[in-house]
Parts: sequence; structure tokens; C-alpha cells
Amino acid sequence: MGATIVGLDAQLKRWRGQLDEVEALMPLALKRLQRTFKHLPIPEAAPALERHLARWALDLGLQPAEAADVLAAARPGTLACYVAPGAPEHVRGLIGMYTALVVTVDDGVIEQGVPVARFARSAIRLLRRGGKLPADTPAHRGLADLRARVISAGAAGLLDELADQLALQFQAFAREQRWLNHGDLPSLSEYLPNRGCTMAVHSLMLLHRALPGLLRPGTRFSPALDNIARSTCSVVGLQNDICGILSDIKHHNPLNVTTVIARECDVSLPEAFHRALPLLANRWHAALRAADDYCAAPGRTPQEAAQARAIVAYAHGLCAWHITAPRFDFA
Repeated sequence: MGATIVGLDAQLKRWRGQLDEVEALMPLALKRLQRTFKHLPIPEAAPALERHLARWALDLGLQPAEAADVLAAARPGTLACYVAPGAPEHVRGLIGMYTALVVTVDDGVIEQGVPVARFARSAIRLLRRGGKLPADTPAHRGLADLRARVISAGAAGLLDELADQLALQFQAFAREQRWLNHGDLPSLSEYLPNRGCTMAVHSLMLLHRALPGLLRPGTRFSPALDNIARSTCSVVGLQNDICGILSDIKHHNPLNVTTVIARECDVSLPEAFHRALPLLANRWHAALRAADDYCAAPGRTPQEAAQARAIVAYAHGLCAWHITAPRFDFA
């Protein structure tokens, strides 16, 4: 994301000087991630889905030919296969399409031609209500096509929830920009819940519910399930930060759990990186305990238990994606 970093330039310069030490720690970090989360082989269905998504994105203008490498590096089809291994092709397709859409918009591959806040309002309205495109941009066309596919899959009841999650994601982006505009980083207690919202993972979990056997579309998560989902999203955000720290600092993005710890605790970037690893593990084990307690509660239905298990499985699938996607720079 583009960032205004007035007041953080000097700190970023110091952190860039410490990147070699962080890079030396990366093999250890990746081993710890692989011990904490399940090892998953690259799904056999992934290459075919990647080709399908690339054609879809190209046809809609989401992926200009000159920027094809950006979407290819993100591997949205592989991500969909990792997080929904037993889902039918059309469900994995919905997850992959939403991922491709978020990647191309968030990475600036496509230019919307309107301010972000205005685009957010129109995108949320389009998801919720459908109708005429508010603007003929690739992202609006992509959202309209995705909406039609959700309805065709018999999951129209998800659209309001999907719009709500998109609104929360844009609010989290705006919160990040305010922090940067003020030239300072948030506290860790502010950063962690916001980080979970900046990822599109909660929306992917919703689209997964087009799969029979999970909570029916139109049935909103209970507070307990919502807490498990948000905790898992926060864990995935920390995975993203740990795998992305080298790229973040190289590209002048100071928002990362490692930098937040370094600033708050007044420690070096390598020391902060060390501290981020047990933080991730502890939050993951807390999410697992919450899911186990939820499934063991008296009167729990098979659909509710399956939903909780599907939610926490996202952390395993997305860890595998983080480690294998070319998008991430480990050196």
C-alpha cells in the first residue's frame, strides 16, 4: 500500500541498516512457522485454477498484460486450494477470485480513478445491492461478476456479510493511513486487531460457506464463532508480517508487527523479530483453544463444529501459501 511516512524516515533508515541481521534469522523463522502449522503439499488442482483466474482477471482488465507477474506471484488459485482443499471447484473459484481482486486493487495494479473512500463506498454498495455499475472500472466489474457467481452458487445470503467485511477492511486501511499521516506507529494493542481486519481472510471464510456442511449463507456467525474468526485472521496477519518484513522495510512500509514491537519496546529490529515469533505462536494456540472449547460445548451442531474447524484451518493453509508464494521475499 502507498504510505505517507512523515516522521518515520529516520527510523526506517536505521531499520534498513539492520535488515541483514533480520535476513539471517529468516530460515529459523520459517522453520518455526513450519513446526507451528501443518505442512501442506502444493495442491494438485492449483495450476489449473491459476490459469482460470489469470484469464478471468485479464478479461475484466484486473490484470493488464504488463502486470501479469504481480498476480502470478500472489498465487490466488493456490491460496484457494490450500484453504479449501475439499471444496468443489466453484467454491475454490470464488475464494480465488476475491483474492485476485484484493491483490490487484491493494497492490495498485489497476488504477480506480477515484479516491479510495469513494471507491470503498461504491464497492460496498455494489456488493450489497447489485444493479448498475457505479463506475466502469476493472474492480467494479470484478465485484459485479463475483456477486453474480455468489448468487448462482446459491449463496446470496452471504452478500450482506461480505459487504460488511469489506467495509471493516477499508476502515482498517484508513486507520493505518491516519497512523502514518501522524508520523508514528500504533501501540501493539492497537495494531494487532487492526492487522486482522486489513487482511481479506474473513471475507474468504464467508465465501467458503457456499460449501454445503458449513453454516448456511444468511446465518451470521455467533459472537463465539466471530471471535474465533477474528483471532485466526490476526494470526494470519502476523504470518504475513513475519514473512513480509524484509520486503516491507525495503519498500518503505513501516507498518509491521516487528516494527511496532521495536518502537514500543525500544529494541532493535532483529530483537523485535525474535519477539514476534512467540507472539504469533501464543495467539495461534489461544485461537485453537477457543475453537476446541467451542466444538466441545453441549448442543453444538455438526455444522457449527465444522465451521469452527474450517475457520482455524485457514491459518494452516495460509502459512503454506506464505512460505511458497513467490510474492514473499525471504532474502
